[in-house]
Amino acid sequence: MGWEIVPFQVAVPVIPEFAPAFEPRAGDKAMPVVAGHTGEIRFASIEETTNALLRSYRRRVDRGDRRALGELLDLNPAFISVEWVAEAVARYAETELSIRRTGRPRGTCRRSPLFVVGLVEHLIRTKRAKNLEQVFHWFEEHEVLSYGRVKTLYYQERNDPRVRAVLINQPVGMPFASDEQVQVWLAEAGWPSDKPGAIIARVGVVVRNRRPGPAGPSEQTLER
Repeated sequence: MGWEIVPFQVAVPVIPEFAPAFEPRAGDKAMPVVAGHTGEIRFASIEETTNALLRSYRRRVDRGDRRALGELLDLNPAFISVEWVAEAVARYAETELSIRRTGRPRGTCRRSPLFVVGLVEHLIRTKRAKNLEQVFHWFEEHEVLSYGRVKTLYYQERNDPRVRAVLINQPVGMPFASDEQVQVWLAEAGWPSDKPGAIIARVGVVVRNRRPGPAGPSEQTLER
């Protein structure tokens, strides 16, 4: 068999969308979220950045830095499904050594930066402001957040690893798919069936073609 099925888990942050008539006010504790969106998702890029992040934290854990486990799980609790993370957490659970530092985790805030991004997009979408600069001033003029604070939170979302999508492969069992089944998946996705090394992203599985093509083995990402 040339087609290997690798189960995976994707944790994707969602930017909230608000009712059209909603207008943020100072002191709001409830917000009428009516929908959400994730933006563009590229599986190959997410997998690469996730693996790099996990490698950097594993090096710290292997050196005996137990706090790295707490930091990793603060970034995204989904990392507990990674085998070496779960095993390390279980080891420390049998001791009196905490994997977390005392006090509030660094970088935490009362409202997720994703809410600020959603509010910024909402004000532009409902034409209360034309661009980001006007939105930042709108927040300050209406005493919701200061200009500097909303600008910081908005751009923080673009760089904060806590609000990035992660893709975690679960290479357990490694079942194989028949050529016939894979041809069906390729046809559904509109992907050339003769393209070597295709990866098909489908509801929690990645299908890799292990047969080398004319130019040798390769991997490409198919996004639907």
